[in-house]
Amino acid sequence: MKVAAYVRVSTADQAQGFSLEAQEEQIRNWCNENGHEIVRVYRDSSSGKLLEREALLQMLDDAEKGLFEAVVVTEADRISRDLDLKGWIKVTLTRVGVQLVELNKKDIQTPEDLLFNRLIEAFAEYETLRRQARIERGKIKAVKKGIPITRMPRGYRKKKDRIWIVEEEAEKIRQIFRDYLELKSIRAVARKHNMPRTTVKKVLRNPVYAGYFRYNGELIKGSFEPIIDLETFLTINPELRKKIQQ
Repeated sequence: MKVAAYVRVSTADQAQGFSLEAQEEQIRNWCNENGHEIVRVYRDSSSGKLLEREALLQMLDDAEKGLFEAVVVTEADRISRDLDLKGWIKVTLTRVGVQLVELNKKDIQTPEDLLFNRLIEAFAEYETLRRQARIERGKIKAVKKGIPITRMPRGYRKKKDRIWIVEEEAEKIRQIFRDYLELKSIRAVARKHNMPRTTVKKVLRNPVYAGYFRYNGELIKGSFEPIIDLETFLTINPELRKKIQQ
């Protein structure tokens, strides 16, 4: 049987000697004795909040893909000490045909077993949290790759992680910047291009045209090609120079 090993420690666990290595060794020994194949080991080091459990979230994603038939833990507390969360994870795995194997499970009816039916009702709440976590992870990955998570402005097109310049539109953007440097007036540029002043101001203030984008109050250097050179943009927006240089 193909299985996944899940190991986790918190700061308190580490102080008591419950290391990731010790858990993994126990799981590997059990798999070797029973002829099971470990396809992947998922490791978390956190207190237990769902959004902080990167390996757990990845394991649940992989379970839905059918990469393994069982998840093996040394004990149920490795999954979570929170009864609702633990129950939701069990239900989630069961839904996709993956069993949860607890190596040190006691042969008595535990409070978790008694509460299992109630925990099913918590499924919807944690399913929502999981979707939110997946969305947040996607945003963070995109930002780290220099890809804005919002729509690109006029002059660009975006499809998933690919961003390219639409040259005909980009040339109009460049002309707006050139005209402003010459005329020194948003009103005059707006009149020349028959555009609202607010639109011209948004174009001139948009760091995307210089290859940067805003995320969580910061300016992030993008991986896409700029339409305007950075110095031209900063000449018009000198107050952003320090933020870009940080």
